[in-house]
Amino acid sequence: MARLDSRNLKGLIVAVLAAWFLWETPLVYPVRLFSTMCHESGHALAALATGGRVGSIQVAPNTAGLTTTAGGFPLAVVSGGYLGSVFFGCGIIMLASDRRFSRYVLESLGALFLVLTVCYARDSFTALYGLATGIALWKIGRTASAETEFYIAQTLGVLTASMALMDIRTLLPGAGILVGVGGAPGVTDAQQLARMTHIPATFWALLWAAISLGAVFWVLRRSLDRRAGSMEI
Repeated sequence: MARLDSRNLKGLIVAVLAAWFLWETPLVYPVRLFSTMCHESGHALAALATGGRVGSIQVAPNTAGLTTTAGGFPLAVVSGGYLGSVFFGCGIIMLASDRRFSRYVLESLGALFLVLTVCYARDSFTALYGLATGIALWKIGRTASAETEFYIAQTLGVLTASMALMDIRTLLPGAGILVGVGGAPGVTDAQQLARMTHIPATFWALLWAAISLGAVFWVLRRSLDRRAGSMEI
């Protein structure tokens, strides 16, 4: 039966390690843009879920991102980027572990990107990227083979859920200055929470990293034990 087995898990681990060590190279650039889009979408969805409004979502060519919101619960909105990415990625892993659902996961993901782009993109790069990615994901879900859909969905899920771990390096000693949208010095979500709560940014970054690790480990364990799909491999 088609399932997330140990062989598939090894492939996903290799993908995550490759992304970690090649994070600053052009090879991983599309994945970084995807992660940024998921991160900013997390802020937007957290604002909407807590009664706030979204002004805009921006994904910059340098892979920085910015989401403007009003209202909502500030702690949830600020945390929504990292934690939203983690839980969003884990949801993809869980649902797509059954190859019968991989197609619907990609189609739904593409539709979500299209809706958020149409509603909240205010610059040409974000609009072009969001529309192109949304259409591509939807098209893959409609036309690709079940195996291709499975590996694409699983890889995107794991990399998205691991984003907090990859971005934590920006808070480590010697990481340098974070570059934000437009090339100006940026402020991390952890630094924003530090200003709001007077708890050091490193604490928030490590907390998000721990949650990310725990969530990914739990989901992979669940997926490995779960019977899924009907296609023989």
